Amino acid sequence: MNDFERLIKILDVDLTKVFIQTVDENDDYLTLLIDSQLDKGKDGSNKNIRPLYTQGYKNYKSKRGGVVDRVNLKLTNEYRSSRRYKYGEYYVESFHENNEDLAQILVNRYGADIEQLSPQNEELFIKRIFDQFMRNAFGDL
Repeated sequence: MNDFERLIKILDVDLTKVFIQTVDENDDYLTLLIDSQLDKGKDGSNKNIRPLYTQGYKNYKSKRGGVVDRVNLKLTNEYRSSRRYKYGEYYVESFHENNEDLAQILVNRYGADIEQLSPQNEELFIKRIFDQFMRNAFGDL
């Protein structure tokens, strides 16, 4: 392939589609990063997840061995199997079909940042997917 043909190929790539494909291919790593934030009780802005649990729910969760000093959305793991991630203006969905409503309820309760990577985790994620994104977009140039 000559340089002109390579340039045409590059210009003809839908980078948004390639980006979403690359993120989808790395969903396990994205899940790991989001889980690490939630385990610390942090949202995508690196702020404590609010509102805090009610006292009654703390008692319930404590009896089942759950963490009660921060919101981590982990007692039943429902959120962890029914979430979507927001990356910029794009959503990467990772739902079990019946739990899409739960994800929206959690966003309504805890805010949109619950779906986003913190700046630190976003940097880690981009470093991890950059080479793969370039290969997906442009192949071996």
